Amino acid sequence: MTHVYFDCSNRGRIVPDYHGVHVEDLVEAHQRAADFVRELVKRSWPRDWRAWTLRVSDRNGDALLLMPFACMVAQLP
Repeated sequence: MTHVYFDCSNRGRIVPDYHGVHVEDLVEAHQRAADFVRELVKRSWPRDWRAWTLRVSDRNGDALLLMPFACMVAQLP
C-alpha cells in the first residue's frame, strides 16, 4: 500500500491535493484518478477541462502517472 496525491493543473494554475489517499498499487491509483477526473468533469460541465491534467504522485513528489482531462472529456456524451 502507498499514499498518493492527485494534483490538478493547467498552464497557469495548480490545484494541489494536500491529503491524498492510500492505494494498493498503481492499477488502483489509475482507476481512482480516472474516476476523479470523470466526476469532476461531469459536475463542472460545460467548463472546458481539455487543458487540465491530473498528476498522481507519491509521498516524495515523484510522478507516478499523468492523466489529461481531455481523455475523459472525449468519453462523455
